[in-house]
Order: sequence, then C-alpha cells, then structure tokens
Amino acid sequence: MSAHWCAEQITIFTVIVFYRPEVGSELQHESYGIVSDEMHHDICSVYTFNRHILQHVQHKLPWTIQHVHYWSDGAGSQFKNRYNFTNLLYHQSDFGCTADWNFFATSHGKGPVDGVGGQVKRSVWRAVLKGTVVVNDAVEFYHAAERLNVLFVSQGVIKEAAAQLVERWNNSKTLPGTHSFHYAKPVSTEAVACGRNSPFTTGQPALAIHSIVKESATTSAHVIAPIPADRPATCTPTCTCIDAVPGNFVMVKYDTKKSKNVFLGQVVARDEADLEITLLRSKDSDHKIFVFPANEDKAWIDDQQVQEIVDTPKMDSRGRYIFNHGIAVTE
Repeated sequence: MSAHWCAEQITIFTVIVFYRPEVGSELQHESYGIVSDEMHHDICSVYTFNRHILQHVQHKLPWTIQHVHYWSDGAGSQFKNRYNFTNLLYHQSDFGCTADWNFFATSHGKGPVDGVGGQVKRSVWRAVLKGTVVVNDAVEFYHAAERLNVLFVSQGVIKEAAAQLVERWNNSKTLPGTHSFHYAKPVSTEAVACGRNSPFTTGQPALAIHSIVKESATTSAHVIAPIPADRPATCTPTCTCIDAVPGNFVMVKYDTKKSKNVFLGQVVARDEADLEITLLRSKDSDHKIFVFPANEDKAWIDDQQVQEIVDTPKMDSRGRYIFNHGIAVTE
C-alpha cells in the first residue's frame, strides 16, 4: 500500500529507434524508456534524453550513425519550438551525426511509443502487486523495470545540460508560423529549412529557409551579417555584389534581350560566388504578399544578380509572407 499511495511522481520518456543493421537489410527496432525524477517536460529534458539514447544505440551498433530522422508530436514546450530547431544546427557537433525533425499532424501523434510506456508501467505495477518491490521514487522505479530496455537520467544531469545550453538558446530567435511547420532540417550553421509537410509523406515539399540565430550572435562557423533595420524593402538599381547568406530574402534581376525582370527569392544555399534561390510569387497588386509556388521554382544565380537583401517578412497562418512595403518585382 505504501507504494500505491506514494505521492512522488516520475517522468517516463518513451522512444522507438528504427534502423537497418546493413544496407538493404530488414528494418530493426529498439524500444527505450527513459526514467527520470525531473518533472519539467521541456526541451532541455528532451535534449538530454536524446543524448543518452543516441549514446546507447551507438554503443550497440557496429557502424557509426550518420543521420537521424526524428518523429514526434507537435508539443510546443518539448519539440516544436525555436530551441529544438537551434539544437538541430549543433546536432553534428553534439552527437556526431546530422538530423532532421518531422512532426505528426495535430491529434495524430499516437503510435508505438505509447505502448512502450504502458509496458514499462505495467511491468513495475505487477512487481509491486507481487510484493517483490516497493517503489517510492524514480530510482526504485528504474530498478523495478530494469529487465526492460530502460535508462535512468537524473534531474542533476538535466540541469547540468541546461546550464551548458542556455547561451545557445539565448542567441536563438522565434520563427514566424512555427505552429504550422511539420518538418525542419538545418541548412547552414544559422538557418533551418522548414516545411508545412514532411518529405516522407509528400515527396518534396516547398521549404522556406529561416535564419534562427540572432544577428548579433556567433556560431562555430561565422558571424551573421546584420541587416539595417531601416533598410527599405524595395530594391535600388545597383549592381554591386551583395554578400547574401542562406535564409535571406533577396531581389534578383534577370536580363534578357527583350526585357529586364526583377524577382523576389530566398537564398537556399551558397557556393562561393553562386547562390541557389527559391523564387516567390506575388499574390496582390501591391506586391506585399508573396508565396512559394506549389511547384518549387529553384535556380542557381551569380551573386552579381542580387540587387538587394530585403527585410525578413512575417508569415501568416496560411503560409503567406507579408512584407511591410511593396516589393518592386516585374514578374
């Protein structure tokens, strides 16, 4: 009875890892339950739990993990937030492999992991009923479930990780429209590509590049060049080379024998003096509202074609990009 009426609570974080032992071999899986006395279910707990799981999985595998595809629900306090997106930028240096993150649709997050939690709790409860164990705290719960694939992460370990991550997270910024994203992957040391759909469900969705690091912050690679706040969103007819980075919205000129056109695009990647951009289309006569077309329109350009970097727009709930000023495009 003492175990039943114990008021102390614990956390159980459940994960299923799918992998192939060899290329082309049958898909295998490992179920994990993380037991902890930390009751704050936040991104720091998720980060620390994932670190322990990856270390455990890597120890069991005969080869080095190259990439991780995360799948989770869209809980804002744990997964779908700027802190988790920022951690993706550092996944290679933190864990030795790259990663992307996929989110299930709202109210569709139930899956095998829920069964893992039930199995762990049922196993401990049966042991309590048999009188073989008395569970009063997280450590005793962990030992009672030890025959299953469970790991223990203490509150102290999580707080230690939080102290190391605070500076990183303070240098991150919120992404407009985060709640509508269902996919995120890092594309540089300061930017992530986000999509309203996962590429595993729709082929190749339209991805928008967002800089997630504050302009005054530095990463292990370089400092982001700040954009003056008072810079107008309309372009000027100059032809100087502008140092655009992935995530920037830029005015791009295309000169032909018959016409001179100016388009709005977002930088996806940079290779020395060449830029890969995704073009946007205007949705109103004032050219303040833009969208990425259903059929992604990408192109490689010379950086001499960039006329100006424009202010980052806001994104509404419909995935449209809203600028404060009209953009002087000639589509």
